[in-house]
Amino acid sequence: MTKFQIAIITLFLGFALGQSVDFLKYNWSVWRKKAAINSEIDDLLKQLCRRIDRTKVILNDTLNPEMVGTPIPNEFKTIIYDKHYAEIAHLYSPERREALSNIYGTLEGFNSQLKQIAISDSASIRKSLVNLFYYCKLTKHCIDEFKENKRPVPIENDTELMLEIQKEVQSLYEKYV
Repeated sequence: MTKFQIAIITLFLGFALGQSVDFLKYNWSVWRKKAAINSEIDDLLKQLCRRIDRTKVILNDTLNPEMVGTPIPNEFKTIIYDKHYAEIAHLYSPERREALSNIYGTLEGFNSQLKQIAISDSASIRKSLVNLFYYCKLTKHCIDEFKENKRPVPIENDTELMLEIQKEVQSLYEKYV
Protein backbone atom coordinates (compact mmCIF):
# COMPACT_ATOMS: atom_id res chain seq x y z
CA MET A 1 0.00 0.00 0.00
CA THR A 2 1.16 3.46 -0.78
CA LYS A 3 1.26 6.29 1.67
CA PHE A 4 -1.61 7.92 -0.19
CA GLN A 5 -3.83 4.84 0.23
CA ILE A 6 -2.97 4.63 3.92
CA ALA A 7 -3.82 8.31 4.35
CA ILE A 8 -7.18 7.92 2.57
CA ILE A 9 -8.08 4.80 4.61
CA THR A 10 -7.11 6.59 7.83
CA LEU A 11 -9.16 9.61 6.81
CA PHE A 12 -12.27 7.50 6.12
CA LEU A 13 -11.83 5.48 9.33
CA GLY A 14 -11.48 8.70 11.34
CA PHE A 15 -14.54 10.16 9.69
CA ALA A 16 -16.58 6.98 10.30
CA LEU A 17 -15.44 6.81 13.91
CA GLY A 18 -16.30 10.51 14.48
CA GLN A 19 -19.76 10.06 12.93
CA SER A 20 -20.37 6.96 15.04
CA VAL A 21 -19.47 8.82 18.21
CA ASP A 22 -21.78 11.71 17.24
CA PHE A 23 -24.59 9.26 16.50
CA LEU A 24 -24.15 7.54 19.86
CA LYS A 25 -24.00 10.87 21.71
CA TYR A 26 -27.19 12.05 19.98
CA ASN A 27 -29.07 8.84 20.79
CA TRP A 28 -27.84 8.96 24.39
CA SER A 29 -29.05 12.56 24.68
CA VAL A 30 -32.47 11.67 23.23
CA TRP A 31 -32.80 8.69 25.56
CA ARG A 32 -31.91 10.86 28.58
CA LYS A 33 -34.44 13.55 27.59
CA LYS A 34 -37.22 10.99 27.10
CA ALA A 35 -36.31 9.39 30.43
CA ALA A 36 -36.41 12.82 32.08
CA ILE A 37 -39.89 13.54 30.68
CA ASN A 38 -41.09 10.11 31.84
CA SER A 39 -39.62 10.81 35.27
CA GLU A 40 -41.38 14.17 35.40
CA ILE A 41 -44.65 12.43 34.50
CA ASP A 42 -44.10 9.93 37.33
CA ASP A 43 -43.54 12.83 39.72
CA LEU A 44 -46.65 14.60 38.43
CA LEU A 45 -48.71 11.46 39.01
CA LYS A 46 -47.56 11.31 42.64
CA GLN A 47 -48.34 15.01 43.07
CA LEU A 48 -51.78 14.55 41.51
CA CYS A 49 -52.67 11.69 43.85
CA ARG A 50 -51.64 13.80 46.85
CA ARG A 51 -53.54 16.84 45.55
CA ILE A 52 -56.70 14.87 44.94
CA ASP A 53 -56.66 13.70 48.56
CA ARG A 54 -55.53 17.09 49.85
CA THR A 55 -58.28 18.92 47.95
CA LYS A 56 -60.90 16.80 49.68
CA VAL A 57 -59.33 17.63 53.07
CA ILE A 58 -59.22 21.35 52.24
CA LEU A 59 -62.85 21.28 51.10
CA ASN A 60 -63.81 19.66 54.37
CA ASP A 61 -61.77 22.21 56.33
CA THR A 62 -63.49 25.14 54.61
CA LEU A 63 -66.76 24.09 56.25
CA ASN A 64 -65.27 24.80 59.66
CA PRO A 65 -66.37 28.34 60.59
CA GLU A 66 -63.40 28.74 62.94
CA MET A 67 -60.88 28.23 60.16
CA VAL A 68 -58.89 31.33 59.30
CA GLY A 69 -57.42 31.42 55.80
CA THR A 70 -57.72 28.75 53.16
CA PRO A 71 -54.78 26.76 51.88
CA ILE A 72 -54.75 26.77 48.08
CA PRO A 73 -52.63 24.28 46.12
CA ASN A 74 -49.75 25.68 44.12
CA GLU A 75 -49.41 25.32 40.39
CA PHE A 76 -47.75 22.41 38.67
CA LYS A 77 -44.26 23.00 37.32
CA THR A 78 -43.36 21.41 34.01
CA ILE A 79 -39.72 22.42 33.77
CA ILE A 80 -38.37 19.34 31.97
CA TYR A 81 -41.22 19.21 29.47
CA ASP A 82 -40.91 22.92 28.72
CA LYS A 83 -37.16 22.65 28.20
CA HIS A 84 -36.79 19.40 26.23
CA TYR A 85 -40.06 18.44 24.55
CA ALA A 86 -39.62 20.65 21.47
CA GLU A 87 -36.23 19.04 20.78
CA ILE A 88 -37.53 15.45 20.82
CA ALA A 89 -41.22 15.72 19.92
CA HIS A 90 -40.61 14.43 16.41
CA LEU A 91 -39.22 11.20 17.86
CA TYR A 92 -42.49 10.29 19.59
CA SER A 93 -45.24 8.53 17.69
CA PRO A 94 -48.32 10.66 16.92
CA GLU A 95 -50.27 8.78 19.60
CA ARG A 96 -47.63 9.47 22.26
CA ARG A 97 -47.46 13.14 21.25
CA GLU A 98 -51.24 13.37 21.59
CA ALA A 99 -51.07 11.70 25.00
CA LEU A 100 -48.37 14.14 26.16
CA SER A 101 -50.42 17.01 24.79
CA ASN A 102 -53.44 15.80 26.80
CA ILE A 103 -51.37 15.56 29.99
CA TYR A 104 -49.74 18.94 29.76
CA GLY A 105 -52.88 20.61 28.37
CA THR A 106 -54.93 19.59 31.39
CA LEU A 107 -52.09 20.75 33.65
CA GLU A 108 -52.25 24.14 31.94
CA GLY A 109 -55.99 24.15 32.57
CA PHE A 110 -55.34 23.44 36.26
CA ASN A 111 -52.77 26.23 36.47
CA SER A 112 -55.02 28.75 34.71
CA GLN A 113 -57.97 27.79 36.94
CA LEU A 114 -55.72 28.22 39.95
CA LYS A 115 -54.87 31.78 38.89
CA GLN A 116 -58.58 32.65 38.68
CA ILE A 117 -59.42 31.72 42.26
CA ALA A 118 -61.17 34.60 43.95
CA ILE A 119 -60.43 34.68 47.66
CA SER A 120 -63.61 36.66 48.33
CA ASP A 121 -65.75 34.11 50.15
CA SER A 122 -65.55 30.47 51.13
CA ALA A 123 -68.31 29.37 48.71
CA SER A 124 -66.39 30.63 45.67
CA ILE A 125 -63.19 29.08 47.02
CA ARG A 126 -64.98 25.73 47.38
CA LYS A 127 -66.28 25.99 43.79
CA SER A 128 -62.76 26.68 42.58
CA LEU A 129 -61.36 23.79 44.59
CA VAL A 130 -63.94 21.46 43.05
CA ASN A 131 -62.85 22.69 39.59
CA LEU A 132 -59.20 22.02 40.51
CA PHE A 133 -60.20 18.55 41.66
CA TYR A 134 -61.78 17.99 38.25
CA TYR A 135 -58.56 18.95 36.44
CA CYS A 136 -56.53 16.68 38.73
CA LYS A 137 -58.76 13.71 37.93
CA LEU A 138 -58.55 14.37 34.18
CA THR A 139 -54.77 14.71 34.26
CA LYS A 140 -54.41 11.57 36.34
CA HIS A 141 -56.41 9.64 33.76
CA CYS A 142 -54.25 11.01 30.92
CA ILE A 143 -51.07 9.97 32.73
CA ASP A 144 -52.45 6.51 33.44
CA GLU A 145 -53.20 6.04 29.73
CA PHE A 146 -49.76 7.35 28.77
CA LYS A 147 -48.05 4.95 31.15
CA GLU A 148 -50.16 2.00 29.96
CA ASN A 149 -49.26 2.95 26.38
CA LYS A 150 -52.89 2.96 25.28
CA ARG A 151 -54.02 4.84 22.22
CA PRO A 152 -55.47 8.00 23.69
CA VAL A 153 -59.08 8.79 23.02
CA PRO A 154 -59.73 12.51 23.07
CA ILE A 155 -60.97 13.17 26.57
CA GLU A 156 -64.15 14.83 25.37
CA ASN A 157 -65.04 11.68 23.36
CA ASP A 158 -64.53 9.27 26.26
CA THR A 159 -68.08 9.41 27.63
CA GLU A 160 -67.51 6.68 30.25
CA LEU A 161 -64.59 8.54 31.74
CA MET A 162 -66.33 11.89 31.62
CA LEU A 163 -69.43 10.49 33.33
CA GLU A 164 -67.33 8.81 36.02
CA ILE A 165 -65.35 11.97 36.75
CA GLN A 166 -68.45 14.16 36.52
CA LYS A 167 -70.25 11.94 39.02
CA GLU A 168 -67.41 12.25 41.52
CA VAL A 169 -67.11 16.01 40.96
CA GLN A 170 -70.88 16.41 41.28
CA SER A 171 -70.90 14.58 44.62
CA LEU A 172 -68.12 16.86 45.89
CA TYR A 173 -70.00 19.90 44.61
CA GLU A 174 -73.23 18.86 46.30
CA LYS A 175 -71.43 18.10 49.55
CA TYR A 176 -69.31 21.27 49.81
CA VAL A 177 -70.79 24.05 47.66
